[in-house]
Amino acid sequence: MRKIGIVFCIDRAQIEYFNLWVNPIFRETYTLGDAGVKEKGYYIMDACVGCGACAAVCPQRCIEESAPYRIQRNHCLRCGNCYENCPAHAIERK
Repeated sequence: MRKIGIVFCIDRAQIEYFNLWVNPIFRETYTLGDAGVKEKGYYIMDACVGCGACAAVCPQRCIEESAPYRIQRNHCLRCGNCYENCPAHAIERK
């Protein structure tokens, strides 16, 4: 009797690695083949008024003061605290 194994091939993919054992966490995205990286997470838009409310509630301390404030996406937990606490509604989720 002949047995046939299951064979599959992944030729295009996006892989996300994140390490929760460090603070702030570390997140990195890798691709296989010609796959593009799909942007995910939270982004601070130009409507930012610079109040710092987002940075104050970030458990990972990954929001940098600038004009506008900036989220270090490779350290972001994507918890949404910044989004929920922004009085100017300047944070967008993708």
